[in-house]
Amino acid sequence: MGQRFTLDGYIFQNLIFDMVKPLNEQRRNFPTGLDIMAVFGSQVAMESLEDMGETAYPNYLDQMDMLKTAAQSQTEEEWLGTFYTSWLYSFLPVLEDKGTDSPSFMQTSAWGYKDLNATLGSWAQLKHDTALYTKMPEGAGGGGPPTSGPAPGFVEPNPEAFYRLGYAAQSLFDGLMIRGYDTYQANDLKHMGNSFIEIGDIAAKQLRGEALDESDYYKILQCFGVECIGTASPYSLGGEPKKVPVIAAVSGALDSVLEVAVGYVDRIYVVVPLEGKLHVAQGGVFSYYEFIQPRSNRLTDEEWREMLVKNPPDLPPWASHLVLHGGQPTTWTYYRIGDIYYVTDDGEGLRLRESPSLSGNIILEFQAGEYIEIIDGPMKADGYTWWKVEKPYGSGDIGWVMENQDWLARSW
Repeated sequence: MGQRFTLDGYIFQNLIFDMVKPLNEQRRNFPTGLDIMAVFGSQVAMESLEDMGETAYPNYLDQMDMLKTAAQSQTEEEWLGTFYTSWLYSFLPVLEDKGTDSPSFMQTSAWGYKDLNATLGSWAQLKHDTALYTKMPEGAGGGGPPTSGPAPGFVEPNPEAFYRLGYAAQSLFDGLMIRGYDTYQANDLKHMGNSFIEIGDIAAKQLRGEALDESDYYKILQCFGVECIGTASPYSLGGEPKKVPVIAAVSGALDSVLEVAVGYVDRIYVVVPLEGKLHVAQGGVFSYYEFIQPRSNRLTDEEWREMLVKNPPDLPPWASHLVLHGGQPTTWTYYRIGDIYYVTDDGEGLRLRESPSLSGNIILEFQAGEYIEIIDGPMKADGYTWWKVEKPYGSGDIGWVMENQDWLARSW
């Protein structure tokens, strides 16, 4: 009870505007029960959708293929995880094409439509009986801004490490529950353990060479454990996250101790295979320090953080094999075709040109807060990078804009 996510709701949400683009400025604001049955394998449902003109919406068929793959990749354990999905699971053998081992009457298209009608009736009963505790999908038609999906992501492909971290977090959670410590912090551990398992599954998919889908990218973007503090996560009490730099004395001799410490999170850059191409991905990685300190002056975390600002020690010699000294990390937005961006205050007056050149005729100047969709590019000209864009929802204004990280921000 109380579940907000349902598989059929997920299917609906991904087959309406703005996940499906407008056709001749007409949005697909409402789905149909045929969408669900087509995803579940009904050929006659797919034919009916085509007859109705539903498949003509741009990227509808791509979304349908993605959803079919997602549904078909579910394990039996996942299908049987709840009563709700178990009910949906019963539709699959009814909707699938009947082979020659079935009676001849069951191999006709008429029987296929009978099966479609039966499953839709059953599904309508299911929606009636669960209306109070499932979330109804809504089209992006309530005046909200156009958005992109989650940015593509990549996980370090070492699933075993993530699975073991997940097990450790889950074990600690179980131990707290046994002892009666049912607190928000304890449930953070459960959330973190589940997240590690999910990330491990994504890492395993990457090792198998399987493409990640939008739900995987959302999981990569989500916060973990104490990272959720200070965010809108329901798993935290609010406040500031713990500071990363910490220090500890780990060995002593005479009047001195060996201190080991974590510094700031460094930026790491890795060339990774993503969506059929090589991309430069960026993420975070620990920095590590160790040094001898007088026993009488063992550093606290606060003193160590002050030392990092005023007089940071040298990194260990071996760090030269992976660290570029003096590097200045830059926040860099990933521009890509099909994504939605909005014009920032700094981008007020951004010019839309007929061609990717400073000499191109100016079509219009964008105001801060206006949205654009990238449809082609990049092109290099006059010492700048240019992207072909259009205003969303088929306004007809199409042209080229100059790339500047301060002028455009990704909408998602």
